[in-house]
Amino acid sequence: MYKIRNEAQLVLYLQLLFIVVLSLVLFIFFGYISSLSIFCGGLVSLIPNVYFYKKAFKYKGAQNAAKIINSFYQGQAAKYILNAVFFSIMLSISFIKPVELFIGYLSTQLAYWLLPFIRIVNTYE
Repeated sequence: MYKIRNEAQLVLYLQLLFIVVLSLVLFIFFGYISSLSIFCGGLVSLIPNVYFYKKAFKYKGAQNAAKIINSFYQGQAAKYILNAVFFSIMLSISFIKPVELFIGYLSTQLAYWLLPFIRIVNTYE
């Protein structure tokens, strides 16, 4: 079994869970195109976040403090660029529904806000 190493990795898994669940719900109620649009919107958010995670947590330890700060800045800048590129690509695809695309994107961002509540619930179990 794969072990979650830190809070950032937990957020990535939670975002993936949001994408899959929301896509399945929309597939059941609204069909294939809406489900695919939600999924693509989620990937627009998730893929840059995975890149940022890999870049930002590349270095560890106090002796690498300058490298850690630089990798955070570089990762965040690349994340913004990747978001813009992926949105441009997705919006250029004719069958993707823009509203569902943005809902998928925003729902994966919701994972950041829900993580503290999940952690609070886990501490009382």
